[in-house]
Amino acid sequence: HLFLAHLGGEASRILIKCTPDGQRVWGIDTTLDLGPHVIDMATDDTSLYVLKGDFKGGPAVGGIAKISCATGFNEPIGQTGRSSLVLSNYPLSGIAVNADTLFVSSESAGKIYCFDKQTAQQMRVIENVKQPRGLMWTTNGFLFVVAGDEVVRMKPDGSERGVLVRQLAEPRRIAVAKNGEFFVTLQGVYQQVLHYDPAGKLLNTIGQRGGMLVPGPWVKEAMLR
Repeated sequence: HLFLAHLGGEASRILIKCTPDGQRVWGIDTTLDLGPHVIDMATDDTSLYVLKGDFKGGPAVGGIAKISCATGFNEPIGQTGRSSLVLSNYPLSGIAVNADTLFVSSESAGKIYCFDKQTAQQMRVIENVKQPRGLMWTTNGFLFVVAGDEVVRMKPDGSERGVLVRQLAEPRRIAVAKNGEFFVTLQGVYQQVLHYDPAGKLLNTIGQRGGMLVPGPWVKEAMLR
């Protein structure tokens, strides 16, 4: 299934679940005690972790909401008894999850904060990461990070770092397929999705370079700027 988020979403629902052919399964508003913007999302196939707050680190309260993938109902995070975890000490940028850890990046802090999924307590901090934004956990035990103008691969403790792609123009988010291929979204002048093999070789570009301006003519191959 697909999980789609939008500030003014369908029927005022900020988050919807749909099938690959676009059939809606459920729609929800998520928690009301966090900021209005959905910054990023991550799933472990059972629960959906939604990073909410303010895109620019403004006054809105930032944090994580936990939602059942099957029903769309809120679920408690760890042992807190609450379906949201407030993280108001730093602007938030990206989220990833594995079997035992929630990873949350802060671009301005240059850090990735690691939380225990069972207790919701912070376990460690991965430091000295250049402007970390999008995150993705992979099945082979690595964390992929959009860091500055690069894509970096590292172990969950921040060790064994390696750069896969360099000199990207305003990269934001990343998704990794089961076969190791990965996709990176670009903003700025490109407005495209780049498709790479596991070693970082460019395979394909999705979307017309430059995107589509609004107001302006409809361009089927372009993404909205």
